[in-house]
Amino acid sequence: MTDMLTRDLAPGLAASAVGLGTWAIGGWMWGGTDDAAAEDAIRAGLDARQLWITIIGICYFFFSNIYTLSVIFDADMEAPASIAARRTHVVDFVLRGVRA
Repeated sequence: MTDMLTRDLAPGLAASAVGLGTWAIGGWMWGGTDDAAAEDAIRAGLDARQLWITIIGICYFFFSNIYTLSVIFDADMEAPASIAARRTHVVDFVLRGVRA
């Protein structure tokens, strides 16, 4: 895997410098759309509400159980490397589910 180009948002928090801008999918009010291109960008049948709940769930569980997970796995789950690994996994997991 190659390194991702990021921008610092706050101390210890970076985001991808490249994103999927979907404002044009909103329709004629945003300059028109190419429906076929819009539909090809995101997996067909994806339920945005369920996606949001999934993202919140997989992020919330880790942080709300970080002390218990540290004991169970005999690892410092609060260490920057552990948090970075979790972030990388969540982003990869979500993108694989969303992409067409």
